[in-house]
Amino acid sequence: MKLKVSILIILFVIFTANCSSAPDYKEFNKNLSFLASEAKQMAKTGRPEEAAKIMELIYNFHPDDSMVKEILASLTVEQREAITGSSLLGYNKSKRPKVEPSTLEKVLWYIPDRFFDLVDTVTVEVSIGPQIGGGIWVTRAVQAVAYTGTSSGIGIYQKKHYVGMRGLVSFELVIGPVGVSAVAGSRLGLGGLDLTARTTLLHTPSKPIYQEFRDYWAVGAKAGIFIIGMEFEIHPVEIFDFLAGIILIDPMNDDYATTRGFQYTQDQKRKLEIASEALKDMGEKGVKEYKKQFSKLDYSDPAIAPPSNTPIGEAIGKEIKGKKKK
Repeated sequence: MKLKVSILIILFVIFTANCSSAPDYKEFNKNLSFLASEAKQMAKTGRPEEAAKIMELIYNFHPDDSMVKEILASLTVEQREAITGSSLLGYNKSKRPKVEPSTLEKVLWYIPDRFFDLVDTVTVEVSIGPQIGGGIWVTRAVQAVAYTGTSSGIGIYQKKHYVGMRGLVSFELVIGPVGVSAVAGSRLGLGGLDLTARTTLLHTPSKPIYQEFRDYWAVGAKAGIFIIGMEFEIHPVEIFDFLAGIILIDPMNDDYATTRGFQYTQDQKRKLEIASEALKDMGEKGVKEYKKQFSKLDYSDPAIAPPSNTPIGEAIGKEIKGKKKK
């Protein structure tokens, strides 16, 4: 009975996560136009990575927009590599803008960064909730997993999720790189929030779940019996990152001394999330339909501008007024 319930729950979660209704294209275009205008100002005020991250998303809908192309082309090779994911390294590589630290900052961050890199090398979790099964893997290319469950866990996780929490609903029946893995989950810790809702049949490091939630290259095992479960992983790629960090090399781009988080307002974050989720939900057909209705972004519509009492709002307002005078 518990097995049937778990399977029904996971199918419902995956279905609802991937079958959301199409967005209002007019409002969606206004949202993208707002983000594009914000990105334009970010590029002018010395935040090219934030601007490029927005424009990378908008590029899916407006690949011919001159401003989108200009901002994406303005990044140096190093800047682009820092904020771009790796189809091979997947979840191991952090997407964080680079910074130039002073000598003092390097000294002050050296011990904390080595500690964080060391903790990133393992995952240890204890979970509770209805579950049954287990698995073992030496990378996800060589795995044997038969497991289903709905659980909440606490533990030490990769990517600075120290003393983090994880909620997971999953059904997995996988041998080697082939098999059904339906997973919907969230993980919250000091490293932020990770979310996923994916169904995977052929397991390769470029698949979304291994880009946003799991380490494809990990070596580990898990087991769940009735209401108690455990999972343990070693992360070889993070071990390499830890050893490289000793001589101040940061291949996973996650040291606090040399990187920073993206700097967005809450409104910008919210609109980015809406646009990102819409891209997933719309699919290829939805994107084509949107492009038919809206071939251009509107950088001059006052309705998309933020409140004029903010620095960005004032800048955009002046630009709009200047265009109207012309």
